[in-house]
Amino acid sequence: MSNLTQKADVLAEVAAILSSNDEAAVVPTLVELGVRRAVAGLTEDQQARKDELRAFANDMRTEMVKVLEAESTAIARKIREGIQMDLDKAGASAATLVSNVNLAHSRPARVRWVVIGMLIAGILVAGGIAIGKYLR
Repeated sequence: MSNLTQKADVLAEVAAILSSNDEAAVVPTLVELGVRRAVAGLTEDQQARKDELRAFANDMRTEMVKVLEAESTAIARKIREGIQMDLDKAGASAATLVSNVNLAHSRPARVRWVVIGMLIAGILVAGGIAIGKYLR
């Protein structure tokens, strides 16, 4: 019920009581009128407070969404940096492992060729000594 409708109803009741010339009913009617006005004022105040609280809650919700968005962006950035650092470390470790494997595979071949070279050198030296003794 709107405020104007309430006032019209009360005024109609007051007019009916005053027209009946019942003076004893005037005071309770005026008290009732005052109570209705107070209740209407409190209802309006309460509605205004509810509206203010709703607006405040909406503002807080908007602020919290902004804060959460900023924090989640920062967390995502830190996670990306951590993942990139892990990938860089893994790449360096993989390169070291590949280098170590390559060295491990090349050592036996190097040793084999050194041994073969030494044997050939020994054969050539022994052959040179034998030829030198034979020609003298």
